[in-house]
Amino acid sequence: MTDRGVRGDEAQDETLATLQKAGVIIKLDDVVYTNPGQLTRDVLAVLPRVPSYVYGVSDAELVSLEADLAAQEAEVTAAAERARWRSNVVVGSGLALMCTQLVVFMRLTYVELSWDVMEPISYFVGVFNAILVYIYFMVYKRDFSFNDWTSRMQTSYTKSAVSKKGIDWERYKKIARKLRKA
Repeated sequence: MTDRGVRGDEAQDETLATLQKAGVIIKLDDVVYTNPGQLTRDVLAVLPRVPSYVYGVSDAELVSLEADLAAQEAEVTAAAERARWRSNVVVGSGLALMCTQLVVFMRLTYVELSWDVMEPISYFVGVFNAILVYIYFMVYKRDFSFNDWTSRMQTSYTKSAVSKKGIDWERYKKIARKLRKA
């Protein structure tokens, strides 16, 4: 906390208490856990048999939900793996396209034409790319990043593949969340 500008024991204790009340951290003795949701999932994962009331359902409903989730899990996992591969192909193709553009521009600048001709073309291509990123921002209301873009593609491809298999994506996610496995 000192590195982040919170000085003094009283201020640090107050900040710690505020973060605990907000559910941002969990403090056990002298150990601070910064991801309470993951800590909860990890604890539930190692318990041998979690009582159904922990999930807020009856024993029969818990067994039914677990069976339903297990039946869909293999298909969803396979679809997610294919989606990851497909999004990697798209990102790799984008890299290949950018490299090709660089090579073409270099050849046109130094062999075929000259800098005077290629400078406006390079400018317009750069402005066009900036416009595409701005459109992305307008549509998704967040800055463009390759991580976000890849994640969106993977989710979209996974949903598409899963729905083709006849699995209701929203129902699957709801069951997984209910069982705290999402």
